[in-house]
Amino acid sequence: MTDRLKDLLILRGTKAVSKDEGAFRGAGCVHPGLRSLSLASNFIRNQLYAAGGLEILMKLRLALILPLAATLLAAVPAVAQSKAIGRFNDWRVYTEGEGRQMICFATVEASDKAPKSTEHGEVIFYVTAWKSGAASNQPSLRVGYTLRSDIAPAAVVGRERFPMYAAGPEAFVKDNRDSALVEALKKGSELRVEAASVKDARTAYHFSLKGSREAIDKARSLCK
Repeated sequence: MTDRLKDLLILRGTKAVSKDEGAFRGAGCVHPGLRSLSLASNFIRNQLYAAGGLEILMKLRLALILPLAATLLAAVPAVAQSKAIGRFNDWRVYTEGEGRQMICFATVEASDKAPKSTEHGEVIFYVTAWKSGAASNQPSLRVGYTLRSDIAPAAVVGRERFPMYAAGPEAFVKDNRDSALVEALKKGSELRVEAASVKDARTAYHFSLKGSREAIDKARSLCK
């Protein structure tokens, strides 16, 4: 369990998760510390249920969850506010943080969600850059439910298909395909993302790419 928790925390700290939950609530973003806490807490809960049930969970909750919460939340900046930079047709640009810690986002909300019978929550596609240089133009999807990891999501622009991998409610493209997808986003007219929930629902989303080039370039220039 220790190794798995370590893997979860490393994953949340290195991918496109550096978004403040309060600052970006409307856009569906979550601070990396809070996302790590959520995933780690869920993992611990599931392991305890499997090991012995609710009684064990209640006895160990304070010993395991709260120290982890204190550690993670201590790393959350005291003041983390997002700044709306502008709207570019259907895309929006935000920044969060200052100086070398600044993060820049180009975002677009899904214009269509299928099937209609599924509870999708907020569905947003991001292209993220870090002023620190940790990553540049990193595309990702965030939905309002847990994605199945054994059924790979995929982003489709025109005739190009980009396999993704799921991590909780998010999906990412492999690093060596980031640039190719971003270029396709800039040149295309529509993005389609196919995914599956842990409840076995096959889902599909459409995103407008009107304004994507301007928004992505603006976010990148702000975090150069």
